Amino acid sequence: MKISSYTYDDFYVHYSLDQKPNPSSFNMHAHEQYELFCFLGGSATFWVEGTPYPLERDDIMLFNIAESHRISVDPDVPYERIALLFTPDFLEKIDPTGQLLRPFTTHGLGKNNILHSSDFSSRYWKSCLTNIFADNAHDRRLRILTNLLPLLNEVNDAYAHRSEKQETGDNLSQRIFEYINSNLSSDLSADMVAAEFFISRSFLFALFQKTAGTTFWSYITIKRLLKAKQLLIAGIKPTRVYAMCGFKDYSTFYRSYRKHFGTSPKQDSTKAVF
Repeated sequence: MKISSYTYDDFYVHYSLDQKPNPSSFNMHAHEQYELFCFLGGSATFWVEGTPYPLERDDIMLFNIAESHRISVDPDVPYERIALLFTPDFLEKIDPTGQLLRPFTTHGLGKNNILHSSDFSSRYWKSCLTNIFADNAHDRRLRILTNLLPLLNEVNDAYAHRSEKQETGDNLSQRIFEYINSNLSSDLSADMVAAEFFISRSFLFALFQKTAGTTFWSYITIKRLLKAKQLLIAGIKPTRVYAMCGFKDYSTFYRSYRKHFGTSPKQDSTKAVF
């Protein structure tokens, strides 16, 4: 496997090439940052909040904060990709109105997450990606910054002017994922969700394994924890947050939060900006 990764305060960039990818290594996850993912080669399908996206070379996937996704890869085909993650703070001073974030924040849960190379007016976006990982970079952080910003601008233009709207249809899994994300503070029992969509518990569990690559309860827990972290950073007290995110008691919330993030709710609440 060939890997190049660079981490800074507000962003992270990563290049990988797996000659023999292991499908079990790619689990469902969601980030606290925005993610731009470029598929450079392989045979794969992304599942985003229950929606499948078969990938072609040079496709770009756009993920909002806390938007779950999982890639399914063919182990017999080399898998090459680039991932760029950045926090909201990264663009706060440069783009205070959030124009460059629109491709990440306005597409809807699991909808219109993909851009094809044909959606771009030129290949300048690909040059920006290539320059980020150039071997002769004297100042790597400066090289990333001077190429990441124009890349995001190219993505914004392509997203706004793409030739056809890439709707993904109204499928059952997408509707279930949307329902869960809209009701994270409620009692989301498997029986209740199954009844809401007139399906059996076993069908519901199988659907989550297929589309999310994880269990029904693991998905809900991860989404609740990500929502909790956003509320804590927004200034909501931990003793209020746990109930707002569907946890029945604070001790269960605390243990789950610390296990997932490695910090306590109180520690993250001190990061709130007023």
